[in-house]
Amino acid sequence: MNGAACVEGKCTDIACAVQWSCTCKLGWAGDLCEIGLDECSSYPCVNGGTCIDGVFSYTCICAAGYTGACVDTITNTLQISSTLGNSDCAVAKATRGCDFDLSSLGGSLKGRKLGDFCKATCNMCTSRGNCERDINECDSSPCMNSATCTDSNGVDTVPVDKYACACASGYFGRICESHVDECASAPCLHGGTCQEGVGTYKCICSAGYKDVPVGTCFTELDECTSDPCRNGAACFDRTFAYTCVCARGFSGYNCEIDVDDCVSSPCMNGGTCTDSTNGYACTCAAGWTSPLCDDEVDPCPSGQNDCDALRAECVHVSVGRHECVCNPGYDTHDGGKTCVTINECSSKPCKNGGTCSDGACTYAACKVQWSCTCASVWGGTQCDINLDECSSYPCVNGSTCVDGTFVYACICGAGYTGYNCEVDVDECNSSPCQNGGTCRDSTNSRLLQDAYTCTCGAGYTGKICEKDVDECASKPCVHGGTCTAGVDTYTCTCAAGYTDKPIGTCLTEMDECSSDPCLHGGVCFDAVFAYKCVCAGGWSGYNCEIDVDDCASSPCQNAGQCTDKTNGWVCTCKSGWSGASCDQEVNGCIAKENDCDKDRAECIFVGAGRHECVCHPGYETSNAARAAPTLPSVRPRRA
Repeated sequence: MNGAACVEGKCTDIACAVQWSCTCKLGWAGDLCEIGLDECSSYPCVNGGTCIDGVFSYTCICAAGYTGACVDTITNTLQISSTLGNSDCAVAKATRGCDFDLSSLGGSLKGRKLGDFCKATCNMCTSRGNCERDINECDSSPCMNSATCTDSNGVDTVPVDKYACACASGYFGRICESHVDECASAPCLHGGTCQEGVGTYKCICSAGYKDVPVGTCFTELDECTSDPCRNGAACFDRTFAYTCVCARGFSGYNCEIDVDDCVSSPCMNGGTCTDSTNGYACTCAAGWTSPLCDDEVDPCPSGQNDCDALRAECVHVSVGRHECVCNPGYDTHDGGKTCVTINECSSKPCKNGGTCSDGACTYAACKVQWSCTCASVWGGTQCDINLDECSSYPCVNGSTCVDGTFVYACICGAGYTGYNCEVDVDECNSSPCQNGGTCRDSTNSRLLQDAYTCTCGAGYTGKICEKDVDECASKPCVHGGTCTAGVDTYTCTCAAGYTDKPIGTCLTEMDECSSDPCLHGGVCFDAVFAYKCVCAGGWSGYNCEIDVDDCASSPCQNAGQCTDKTNGWVCTCKSGWSGASCDQEVNGCIAKENDCDKDRAECIFVGAGRHECVCHPGYETSNAARAAPTLPSVRPRRA
């Protein structure tokens, strides 16, 4: 049967048994080839594959993740058609069902005409084998962004028909398709700009800050590190800025300006001021001296004294000027530079027949050494006066005598007083020197008889010490301080934020933290004209004076009552709840509230702080098992 060939047997003379047999075709068996063989009976499909029996063959339907090996290779000869069009021979892969890349190409279709042939060899599977090959799901490179793909082959943690992706830094997702946004947490502080990268980020910090620690822009720049303050000034760092406290004699934002100390015109009487660092120098006009050119030069004791050293006296008469006055008995023709002895009698001073007698002179002094011996009735120094009360020359010191009846009067010259003009006037008696100046009169000096001089006290100047020296002219009080001048002194009233150290400068900025303004353990940081408090936990406010209400966030759950504490809180829980935040239900069965019959009932927790008592089988109770239960009455069964 079934196309089998029958083979006849051989007979002998004695007997001829049935001597035929059937040679069955592939897939059949039995004496008559009537039995179809089941090719699936040997379970050829492995790895969970399903075997489908066919005529003389079988087919394996593979489980997910498995396949069979391709066993046949077919060479296709393809003719260019309108379907293929004028394209590359690789189109044959898609149009002819080739599973793998073409191993060879017969050239390009470009430039060929319809009807030409293109030959390509394809590996085509006519049989899928026995499902013995584990499909490598990573062959299609499903993992993105340089992720590592792990197939199920030899890995227990990955299912047979699955794969796993190990993402590179900066990516996530099943196939690593999503990029991690490293800037999402806003890591760059104080207005810094976050630049995202793959698995990293970079901070571009705002002006006044630097990226320390890296990736934060946390640290403020110290603007004083570049030493911007010049000429010995002190630099104080501020937020986004700095302040220079200049040394004396300098000003400007960076103390780059040399203060012109000549602005206040300190040099008097036509003196020329030359500025220097924190000071000045005066070049005095002729006739003046001292640091401020306020003292007249006395030419007499200096090299300008050209008077006859033995016979004349040098007298200071004005600024830079002097006169030479010959001693009595001497005369001069060159302003006192040379004094010669006078022959008093040569001029015939004695009148009215008087006889002149000349006297002798010495180098030290030559007094008037002539005298007249008057004739009768005449008198006077030159015998020119009819005898009267003045004839005896009672008026001295060059005064003039006025004769009267039995009396005379003396008209005194400048600088003298007294009846006979014998008293040298003390010009200092009127106290002409002001403001405590010391007066020096001609009686004890080489001044003219009617002159005086003032030696001024500290802080005053002028001929009679009438001028108060302005100690504030040099503007010693810096940083906006107010200068108040006194006598030979001054005081500085400093602007807010500065103190007068060193005294008379307002140079030093005040430390606002010195008064300990930060309360309750707050830490004080001094700033320019201000301070900042960093409060301890549980406190806030400018001076850390406010106790933070830790109950404001309602930390106590399930109607618990919150009580605020310093830097903390305490919850008073309602019945049935416990825990720091009243978030844990109290199990009455394990607490002292368990009042169930411990031998005959079971405690069941039914809610916060609540439980029920359930009697064991065979017991009942009338008080929810809280008293000892009794066995129920049982009727005997009828036989």
